[in-house]
Amino acid sequence: MLGGAALGLGLASCFGVTPYPCQQDSQCRLDGQQGWCEDEGFCSLPDDDCDGGRRFSEHAPGGLSEACVGEGGSGSTDGTSGADTAGTNGSTDGGETVGVCVGEACGCAEQLVVAGSQSCAIRQDGALLCWGDNTVEGRLGFPVEGPEEVQPITAPTVVPFGESLQVTQVALGNHGCASTSVGVRCWGRNNQGQVMPTAGGSAILGPTAPGLAQLGDADSVVVAPGWSCGLLGSGDVTCWGQLGSFGASGDDVIDLDGQAVPSPVQSIVALREAVCVLAGDEQVWCAGNPQMGEMGLAEAVAPTSTFVLAVPSTPGLEGVGAGTLHACAWRGDQALCWGSNANLQNGSAEGPSAHSIEQPVALSFTVDRVSAGQSSSCALGSGTAPWCWGAPIPDGGPPGADRANPTEVSWLPAAVGTIVDIGVGTVHGCALTDTDQVWCWGSNTAGQLGVPGSDLSTPQQVDLGC
Repeated sequence: MLGGAALGLGLASCFGVTPYPCQQDSQCRLDGQQGWCEDEGFCSLPDDDCDGGRRFSEHAPGGLSEACVGEGGSGSTDGTSGADTAGTNGSTDGGETVGVCVGEACGCAEQLVVAGSQSCAIRQDGALLCWGDNTVEGRLGFPVEGPEEVQPITAPTVVPFGESLQVTQVALGNHGCASTSVGVRCWGRNNQGQVMPTAGGSAILGPTAPGLAQLGDADSVVVAPGWSCGLLGSGDVTCWGQLGSFGASGDDVIDLDGQAVPSPVQSIVALREAVCVLAGDEQVWCAGNPQMGEMGLAEAVAPTSTFVLAVPSTPGLEGVGAGTLHACAWRGDQALCWGSNANLQNGSAEGPSAHSIEQPVALSFTVDRVSAGQSSSCALGSGTAPWCWGAPIPDGGPPGADRANPTEVSWLPAAVGTIVDIGVGTVHGCALTDTDQVWCWGSNTAGQLGVPGSDLSTPQQVDLGC
């Protein structure tokens, strides 16, 4: 077990300085806070520092902006209180979705996840919508009865959890897992107990609790072929299934030794056969099988169930992201990548033999995050366009033989706005904007773009039913 506490991630807000009028309370919700549409036609939010408990948002005009609502003054214009409407938000069992953003330019996506030929978004109301390749084992969480029923999910569709809950984080692969307000739920391929260790290897058709007392209420989950892990609020890491040669021996969980890992554990990522954490010493520690350099070690070592310092002499790391066979951490204006370099996704021109960090990838901005896909890596900073290296992201990205060097993704249309997250699948890509919209492009053979029609060379906005 690993000690410490997980850190939450800040969520992009769609609020700006432009005044946004409202007509009903359901238009006044931000980051889980339900507000009110006041008689003046602008939104207020709860604030205990105001006598009436309400303060106008910053998008109210003039003297109303961020001012307390008058005592006994304005109230709801649709006959419902904030408490009443908030109680309906977050249902993922087919209930009606209320508006969650002020202004027509805003979407309602809070998180974006892309893997293979799959795409998912978590809306601000806590609903999980997925589209793309569902396969016979229901890898997107939609149950199928047999091969004859396998059809791509061609439009964003609410995953049927069968219970009222809010999804806070999701991970995708041959199977999927989500952290929710009522605990972890997983679905899909279970041949190694990666969904539910006691289910005998049968595919789990639809979201189901793994049945692990040790898992508790995990803050985040990661998945890889054959195994899953959850990071608990306490900083403990619980894994199940089979990670390389570890696990799947009849035990409920994989026995990993993290005694040496400094607390608090801040985040967790999964490669194909390695699990890595960003620890309290601001360095990355990993356990598993170091094949293809997945643990960032310059020298070959045997598979290990004990967490080891995986990327030596790299203190001060601020975050870490992982793809299938490679991972990238970041600090300041640098990305440090390791693992498979078959497509130069590590940023090293040395080619496939460069598995450890040869040299940092230098960027011209402070890096906020690095998204690692199957064969590419993309860095994002505040207000910057993505800069990517490795295999070209579909219909764009780094060109030709110079793909080891970061190249600005400048071909996205202006309508996309500022990108705050980007996900790259096998042959498609999607972006999350600062206005909480999702845009996708590339191959649409499995419906992974979430829009009608064939492949797209230009990003198109995905309708999430906001």
